[in-house]
Amino acid sequence: LALLVSGLVCYFLTRYLTRPILRLRSVAQQITAGQLSIRAEAALESRQDEFGDLVRDFNRMAAKTEALISSQRQLLNDVSHELRSPLARMNVALDLLRRHAGDDPALNRMEIDLQRLNEMIGRLLTVAKLDTVSTLQNSVRVNLPELISSIANDAEFEAQERGCRVEIVQQEDLTIFGDPSLLRSAIENVLRN
Repeated sequence: LALLVSGLVCYFLTRYLTRPILRLRSVAQQITAGQLSIRAEAALESRQDEFGDLVRDFNRMAAKTEALISSQRQLLNDVSHELRSPLARMNVALDLLRRHAGDDPALNRMEIDLQRLNEMIGRLLTVAKLDTVSTLQNSVRVNLPELISSIANDAEFEAQERGCRVEIVQQEDLTIFGDPSLLRSAIENVLRN
């Protein structure tokens, strides 16, 4: 009888100690998976013991992390958009200079550098989009061969100006889930590089 009672006491004591730890671990895994707004339950936070202190600290840390990541994403997005306007003005100025100065190697070099800047800004915007969980949750079925053919046709048109060719060597029938515009951007970046 004493063994049975002590076994039951130990069982309930173990459950009492491990259940909150397992719930906190579950919340930590959700945050790791990108759900930054998740917090530990209020019941755990209201405990008046060391575990309650740990949960309150954990929730404060999660809130601070969410705020920092959110502001970083917003800054990246804002900087990328703000750089587009001066870049567009520089392209217009380059076209005006080209009309007056003719074909100058320095202007050709400027045009190449402006194109590179434009591509880098595009990549920054893509990274900002990829970082948002909501964008990745709006996945649809994408026919990859159709998408790649479309990208290859666009790239072939651009490549002809440079005396190059873009050709699809092998094509598998494959459908994936994803954001078509982000997939297009990623594949175009690889192809252009």
